[in-house]
Amino acid sequence: MVEILSAMYIFTWNRPKRSHPLLRYSISIVVCLLVTFFFPVFESVSFTWWYLSAMFFVLFLLACGSMIFIFEMPWRQLFFFAIVSYTAQHFSYQIYSIFGLLTGLTSSLGNSYSSDIFTSTDAVIIFLQMLSTFVIYSMSYTTIYIVFISKILKSDFKFKYSQILFISAIILLIDIIINAVVVYNAKDLSLLIQIIFCISSVANCFVVFFLLYYVLDVRKLTNDLDVNAILLRDAEEKYRQMKDNVDLINVKCHDLKHQIRTLGTKSNLSNDTINDMENAIQIYDSNMHTGNNALDLILVEKKLSCQKFNINLKCYADGSKLNFMSDSDLYSLFGNAIDNAVEAVAKIDNPEKRTVNVIVKNTNHFISVMVENYYKGSLKYNSDGLPITTKENNGYHGFGVKSIKIIVDKYQGTCNIRTNNGIFSLAITFPEKEQSMAD
Repeated sequence: MVEILSAMYIFTWNRPKRSHPLLRYSISIVVCLLVTFFFPVFESVSFTWWYLSAMFFVLFLLACGSMIFIFEMPWRQLFFFAIVSYTAQHFSYQIYSIFGLLTGLTSSLGNSYSSDIFTSTDAVIIFLQMLSTFVIYSMSYTTIYIVFISKILKSDFKFKYSQILFISAIILLIDIIINAVVVYNAKDLSLLIQIIFCISSVANCFVVFFLLYYVLDVRKLTNDLDVNAILLRDAEEKYRQMKDNVDLINVKCHDLKHQIRTLGTKSNLSNDTINDMENAIQIYDSNMHTGNNALDLILVEKKLSCQKFNINLKCYADGSKLNFMSDSDLYSLFGNAIDNAVEAVAKIDNPEKRTVNVIVKNTNHFISVMVENYYKGSLKYNSDGLPITTKENNGYHGFGVKSIKIIVDKYQGTCNIRTNNGIFSLAITFPEKEQSMAD
């Protein structure tokens, strides 16, 4: 019971708790230990495999009740931590059993459940058994926490795959029952057979951990896809709004420049004065002509944003090569790429380096897209080779590059990120055949 409660409380230390958690911890520990201490022992059946299995099951349910009493968690999360904790305890027990059999601290697995250990006069052996138990369990729990649990505690995880949890629980339950059978018959088994069984139990624990990790991994992937779907829908909606706004601004600017020219002529203003007035509104009359209407609109919007931060957006783009892409995909691809570049350049004080270059061209039957910018500081990358956002409140930040990767993959392209001499380069390549296929 102490081993199971230790695992449960360590692995769930930062989970939401009910009111008066310290009092609840104290009550839970006292109740669990009292029930364990007074658990009925019958001389005829107490050390049979089925009684041991039933005892383990009852004590496990008692420990689960302790978690329900202390923590404010959905049942799937609670069940997850319960299975992880019991697996950790069973894993540690098997490691200790292997150590004890190899060193001679225990002559057989059956010693763990017989009364011999408590009546023995060999205090040194008892001390070594207790010390090795503490060390092995501590090392096992620490390793499991660092490798597995710490990743869970950093995320807001929610489970949709209850089947995997139940399968893991069944595997663990079967292994524990088999363990009880082997322990009951340990006196008739050779040392080698007992060690082999312990190793197989350790392997089963790894299977359970793998299945539980699979639950989290699939959930994370599903969550990432859901977020990217939301971002792509937002990009499509923003693109439509931007198109309407830019069209309206261009019409108004064109009319305003015509009115300025007419008013200036009637008022006998000099051409220089009229030109100055026209230039003052030129910033809002940003027409781009890349050969792709969607790309033109995106660059207009981003150019206005760059001018607000005194950033020079340079574009050398043959947008006609990107006509195979949907407007919303173009907006998301270039929008995220340029936004990331602007965010990095905005941190640079040198005006000569406050520049973002966008290049789209056809090279050797491939369509290449390059977004380059200066940056300062160091970049960190995740396991997929994508840069990690440096924003403290990352929210949806960090999904921008993932969205780019999804869009590139959608059109059978490749995406590479390079850094050299303070220059960040996002290089995207599409096969030229995409264009012909769309045509």
